[in-house]
Amino acid sequence: MLRVDPAVMAQKLRDYQFPDAHGFLIPWFRAAASLEARSVDARGLKDGLQFSFDGNPPAPEALKELTAGLLDADCGEAGRQLAFGALAVRRLELGAPSAVRAGDRTVITLGGAVGSAAAAKAFASLRAAYGMSMVKLSVDGAPVPDPSKAGRPVKAWSNNSTEAVILEDPGAPNLGRVRLYKLGMLVEERAFDLGGFYTAYVSSTRFALSLSQSAVVHDKRYAKLVKRLARLRWRLLRRDPPREVVVRVWAKRSLIAAAVAGASVLGLWRILTTGLWP
Repeated sequence: MLRVDPAVMAQKLRDYQFPDAHGFLIPWFRAAASLEARSVDARGLKDGLQFSFDGNPPAPEALKELTAGLLDADCGEAGRQLAFGALAVRRLELGAPSAVRAGDRTVITLGGAVGSAAAAKAFASLRAAYGMSMVKLSVDGAPVPDPSKAGRPVKAWSNNSTEAVILEDPGAPNLGRVRLYKLGMLVEERAFDLGGFYTAYVSSTRFALSLSQSAVVHDKRYAKLVKRLARLRWRLLRRDPPREVVVRVWAKRSLIAAAVAGASVLGLWRILTTGLWP
Protein backbone atom coordinates (compact mmCIF):
# COMPACT_ATOMS: atom_id res chain seq x y z
CA MET A 1 0.00 0.00 0.00
CA LEU A 2 1.23 3.50 -0.90
CA ARG A 3 1.72 5.67 2.18
CA VAL A 4 1.64 9.45 2.00
CA ASP A 5 3.71 11.50 4.41
CA PRO A 6 1.43 14.41 5.45
CA ALA A 7 4.42 16.70 6.02
CA VAL A 8 5.81 16.04 2.53
CA MET A 9 2.41 16.53 0.92
CA ALA A 10 1.87 19.79 2.80
CA GLN A 11 5.29 21.03 1.67
CA LYS A 12 4.54 20.22 -1.99
CA LEU A 13 1.18 21.95 -1.89
CA ARG A 14 2.66 24.93 -0.07
CA ASP A 15 5.27 25.29 -2.81
CA TYR A 16 2.80 25.20 -5.70
CA GLN A 17 -0.34 26.89 -4.42
CA PHE A 18 -1.24 30.53 -4.93
CA PRO A 19 1.13 32.68 -6.96
CA ASP A 20 0.70 35.27 -4.20
CA ALA A 21 0.37 33.77 -0.72
CA HIS A 22 -1.28 36.98 0.51
CA GLY A 23 -4.46 35.58 -1.06
CA PHE A 24 -4.90 33.20 1.88
CA LEU A 25 -8.30 34.71 2.74
CA ILE A 26 -9.67 33.68 -0.66
CA PRO A 27 -9.90 29.93 0.11
CA TRP A 28 -11.25 30.75 3.57
CA PHE A 29 -14.07 32.69 1.91
CA ARG A 30 -14.71 29.68 -0.37
CA ALA A 31 -14.88 27.50 2.73
CA ALA A 32 -17.49 29.83 4.22
CA ALA A 33 -19.52 29.81 0.99
CA SER A 34 -19.45 26.00 0.83
CA LEU A 35 -20.80 25.95 4.42
CA GLU A 36 -23.80 28.08 3.33
CA ALA A 37 -22.63 31.23 5.08
CA ARG A 38 -24.72 34.37 4.63
CA SER A 39 -22.07 36.83 5.84
CA VAL A 40 -18.29 36.95 6.05
CA ASP A 41 -16.36 39.55 8.02
CA ALA A 42 -12.61 40.23 7.83
CA ARG A 43 -11.02 42.82 10.08
CA GLY A 44 -7.69 43.92 11.38
CA LEU A 45 -6.91 43.56 15.07
CA LYS A 46 -4.39 45.39 17.19
CA ASP A 47 -2.31 42.24 17.23
CA GLY A 48 -3.28 40.50 13.97
CA LEU A 49 -6.43 39.86 11.94
CA GLN A 50 -9.70 38.00 12.29
CA PHE A 51 -11.85 36.23 9.71
CA SER A 52 -15.33 35.05 10.69
CA PHE A 53 -18.45 33.65 9.05
CA ASP A 54 -21.84 32.24 9.96
CA GLY A 55 -23.52 29.24 8.36
CA ASN A 56 -22.72 25.63 9.15
CA PRO A 57 -19.67 24.84 11.28
CA PRO A 58 -16.63 23.15 9.71
CA ALA A 59 -15.84 19.58 10.67
CA PRO A 60 -14.45 19.35 14.24
CA GLU A 61 -11.13 18.05 12.85
CA ALA A 62 -10.76 21.13 10.64
CA LEU A 63 -11.51 23.47 13.54
CA LYS A 64 -8.88 21.76 15.64
CA GLU A 65 -6.24 21.80 12.87
CA LEU A 66 -6.90 23.89 9.76
CA THR A 67 -4.71 21.68 7.54
CA ALA A 68 -6.66 18.52 8.44
CA GLY A 69 -8.69 18.75 5.22
CA LEU A 70 -5.63 17.85 3.13
CA LEU A 71 -5.97 14.18 4.02
CA ASP A 72 -9.30 13.78 5.81
CA ALA A 73 -12.10 13.41 3.26
CA ASP A 74 -14.68 13.84 6.05
CA CYS A 75 -13.70 17.52 6.24
CA GLY A 76 -15.26 18.04 2.80
CA GLU A 77 -14.75 20.96 0.42
CA ALA A 78 -14.74 23.45 3.31
CA GLY A 79 -11.94 21.52 5.02
CA ARG A 80 -9.86 21.53 1.84
CA GLN A 81 -10.28 25.26 1.38
CA LEU A 82 -9.41 25.99 5.01
CA ALA A 83 -6.27 23.91 4.55
CA PHE A 84 -5.27 25.76 1.36
CA GLY A 85 -5.48 29.08 3.20
CA ALA A 86 -3.52 27.75 6.17
CA LEU A 87 -0.73 26.52 3.86
CA ALA A 88 -0.47 30.00 2.29
CA VAL A 89 -0.19 31.49 5.80
CA ARG A 90 2.70 29.13 6.49
CA ARG A 91 4.48 30.33 3.36
CA LEU A 92 4.29 33.87 4.68
CA GLU A 93 5.57 32.73 8.10
CA LEU A 94 2.77 34.59 9.87
CA GLY A 95 2.36 32.07 12.67
CA ALA A 96 -0.32 29.43 13.10
CA PRO A 97 -3.96 30.47 12.71
CA SER A 98 -6.48 29.25 15.28
CA ALA A 99 -10.16 28.52 14.68
CA VAL A 100 -13.08 28.30 17.10
CA ARG A 101 -16.86 28.20 16.91
CA ALA A 102 -18.27 31.16 18.82
CA GLY A 103 -22.06 31.13 18.94
CA ASP A 104 -23.29 30.89 15.36
CA ARG A 105 -19.98 32.00 13.79
CA THR A 106 -16.68 30.35 12.96
CA VAL A 107 -13.81 32.64 13.94
CA ILE A 108 -10.27 32.28 12.57
CA THR A 109 -7.60 34.42 14.19
CA LEU A 110 -4.03 35.20 13.18
CA GLY A 111 -1.75 36.67 15.82
CA GLY A 112 0.73 39.52 15.95
CA ALA A 113 3.13 38.10 13.36
CA VAL A 114 0.75 39.30 10.62
CA GLY A 115 1.60 43.00 10.72
CA SER A 116 -0.41 45.80 9.16
CA ALA A 117 1.27 45.53 5.72
CA ALA A 118 0.53 41.80 5.33
CA ALA A 119 -3.04 42.31 6.56
CA ALA A 120 -3.58 45.15 4.07
CA LYS A 121 -2.37 42.95 1.19
CA ALA A 122 -4.61 40.08 2.31
CA PHE A 123 -7.65 42.37 2.52
CA ALA A 124 -6.88 43.90 -0.89
CA SER A 125 -6.70 40.41 -2.47
CA LEU A 126 -10.01 39.46 -0.85
CA ARG A 127 -11.79 42.60 -2.08
CA ALA A 128 -10.44 42.22 -5.63
CA ALA A 129 -11.52 38.57 -5.85
CA TYR A 130 -15.06 39.00 -4.50
CA GLY A 131 -17.97 38.59 -6.88
CA MET A 132 -20.84 36.43 -8.12
CA SER A 133 -21.81 35.64 -4.54
CA MET A 134 -24.91 35.62 -2.36
CA VAL A 135 -22.63 35.80 0.68
CA LYS A 136 -22.22 39.35 1.98
CA LEU A 137 -18.62 40.41 2.58
CA SER A 138 -17.36 43.21 4.80
CA VAL A 139 -13.76 44.25 5.46
CA ASP A 140 -13.06 46.32 8.55
CA GLY A 141 -16.79 46.93 8.81
CA ALA A 142 -17.22 48.27 5.26
CA PRO A 143 -19.38 46.30 2.78
CA VAL A 144 -17.54 45.12 -0.33
CA PRO A 145 -19.52 45.64 -3.56
CA ASP A 146 -20.08 42.77 -5.96
CA PRO A 147 -18.98 43.90 -9.46
CA SER A 148 -21.38 41.48 -11.13
CA LYS A 149 -24.26 43.50 -9.63
CA ALA A 150 -22.97 46.87 -10.86
CA GLY A 151 -25.54 47.26 -13.62
CA ARG A 152 -28.51 45.79 -15.43
CA PRO A 153 -27.49 42.55 -17.16
CA VAL A 154 -27.46 42.41 -20.92
CA LYS A 155 -27.84 38.65 -20.63
CA ALA A 156 -28.00 36.22 -17.72
CA TRP A 157 -28.60 32.54 -17.19
CA SER A 158 -28.23 29.91 -14.48
CA ASN A 159 -28.62 26.21 -13.84
CA ASN A 160 -27.91 23.92 -10.91
CA SER A 161 -24.16 24.63 -10.79
CA THR A 162 -23.44 27.57 -13.10
CA GLU A 163 -24.52 31.20 -13.15
CA ALA A 164 -23.58 33.83 -15.71
CA VAL A 165 -24.16 37.58 -15.98
CA ILE A 166 -23.03 39.78 -18.87
CA LEU A 167 -22.75 43.52 -18.32
CA GLU A 168 -21.91 46.45 -20.55
CA ASP A 169 -18.49 47.55 -19.35
CA PRO A 170 -16.70 50.61 -20.82
CA GLY A 171 -13.58 49.53 -18.92
CA ALA A 172 -13.41 46.14 -20.64
CA PRO A 173 -10.92 45.43 -23.44
CA ASN A 174 -12.18 46.31 -26.94
CA LEU A 175 -13.50 42.80 -27.64
CA GLY A 176 -14.60 41.96 -24.10
CA ARG A 177 -13.47 39.73 -21.25
CA VAL A 178 -14.65 36.89 -19.04
CA ARG A 179 -14.17 36.61 -15.29
CA LEU A 180 -14.44 33.09 -13.85
CA TYR A 181 -15.47 32.54 -10.23
CA LYS A 182 -15.82 29.63 -7.85
CA LEU A 183 -17.67 29.93 -4.53
CA GLY A 184 -17.74 33.71 -4.66
CA MET A 185 -14.05 34.27 -5.42
CA LEU A 186 -12.37 35.11 -8.73
CA VAL A 187 -10.24 32.34 -10.21
CA GLU A 188 -9.04 34.14 -13.33
CA GLU A 189 -9.82 36.87 -15.83
CA ARG A 190 -9.05 36.60 -19.53
CA ALA A 191 -9.74 38.47 -22.73
CA PHE A 192 -12.68 36.94 -24.60
CA ASP A 193 -14.24 38.11 -27.85
CA LEU A 194 -17.78 39.14 -26.92
CA GLY A 195 -18.01 41.54 -29.82
CA GLY A 196 -17.63 44.74 -27.81
CA PHE A 197 -17.21 46.37 -24.42
CA TYR A 198 -18.72 43.61 -22.27
CA THR A 199 -17.66 41.61 -19.24
CA ALA A 200 -19.04 38.12 -18.70
CA TYR A 201 -19.12 37.07 -15.05
CA VAL A 202 -19.38 33.29 -14.79
CA SER A 203 -19.50 31.26 -11.60
CA SER A 204 -19.61 27.50 -11.22
CA THR A 205 -19.28 25.30 -8.16
CA ARG A 206 -18.09 22.57 -10.51
CA PHE A 207 -15.15 24.37 -12.08
CA ALA A 208 -12.02 22.25 -11.73
CA LEU A 209 -9.08 24.41 -10.66
CA SER A 210 -5.36 24.08 -11.29
CA LEU A 211 -3.06 23.11 -8.42
CA SER A 212 -2.19 26.79 -7.94
CA GLN A 213 -5.93 27.59 -7.69
CA SER A 214 -5.32 30.41 -10.20
CA ALA A 215 -6.83 28.93 -13.40
CA VAL A 216 -9.86 26.93 -14.50
CA VAL A 217 -8.98 23.57 -16.02
CA HIS A 218 -9.92 23.43 -19.71
CA ASP A 219 -12.10 20.34 -19.46
CA LYS A 220 -15.42 19.50 -21.13
CA ARG A 221 -17.34 21.80 -18.80
CA TYR A 222 -15.10 24.74 -19.69
CA ALA A 223 -15.34 23.93 -23.43
CA LYS A 224 -19.13 23.95 -23.18
CA LEU A 225 -19.03 27.39 -21.55
CA VAL A 226 -16.73 28.76 -24.27
CA LYS A 227 -19.11 27.55 -27.00
CA ARG A 228 -22.09 29.17 -25.30
CA LEU A 229 -20.28 32.51 -24.94
CA ALA A 230 -19.15 32.33 -28.58
CA ARG A 231 -22.77 31.86 -29.72
CA LEU A 232 -23.85 34.75 -27.55
CA ARG A 233 -21.29 37.02 -29.25
CA TRP A 234 -23.47 37.25 -32.37
CA ARG A 235 -26.40 38.58 -30.35
CA LEU A 236 -24.19 41.15 -28.65
CA LEU A 237 -22.81 42.33 -32.00
CA ARG A 238 -26.31 43.39 -33.03
CA ARG A 239 -26.75 45.61 -29.98
CA ASP A 240 -25.95 49.32 -29.99
CA PRO A 241 -22.80 50.04 -27.94
CA PRO A 242 -23.29 51.66 -24.50
CA ARG A 243 -23.40 55.45 -24.48
CA GLU A 244 -20.24 55.69 -22.32
CA VAL A 245 -18.28 53.80 -24.96
CA VAL A 246 -19.57 56.00 -27.79
CA VAL A 247 -18.62 59.15 -25.85
CA ARG A 248 -15.16 57.83 -25.03
CA VAL A 249 -14.37 56.75 -28.59
CA TRP A 250 -15.56 59.99 -30.18
CA ALA A 251 -13.70 62.07 -27.58
CA LYS A 252 -10.47 60.32 -28.54
CA ARG A 253 -11.13 60.75 -32.24
CA SER A 254 -11.85 64.46 -31.76
CA LEU A 255 -8.52 64.88 -29.98
CA ILE A 256 -6.76 63.09 -32.80
CA ALA A 257 -8.52 65.13 -35.49
CA ALA A 258 -7.60 68.39 -33.75
CA ALA A 259 -3.99 67.31 -33.34
CA VAL A 260 -3.64 66.00 -36.90
CA ALA A 261 -4.86 69.27 -38.41
CA GLY A 262 -1.57 71.00 -37.68
CA ALA A 263 0.77 68.09 -37.01
CA SER A 264 3.95 67.29 -38.86
CA VAL A 265 4.69 63.73 -39.96
CA LEU A 266 6.74 63.26 -36.76
CA GLY A 267 3.91 64.75 -34.70
CA LEU A 268 1.37 62.41 -36.29
CA TRP A 269 3.56 59.40 -35.47
CA ARG A 270 3.73 60.51 -31.85
CA ILE A 271 -0.06 60.86 -31.71
CA LEU A 272 -0.57 57.33 -33.02
CA THR A 273 1.88 55.85 -30.51
CA THR A 274 0.66 57.58 -27.34
CA GLY A 275 -2.51 55.54 -26.86
CA LEU A 276 -4.92 58.20 -28.10
CA TRP A 277 -6.05 55.97 -30.96
CA PRO A 278 -9.08 54.00 -29.74
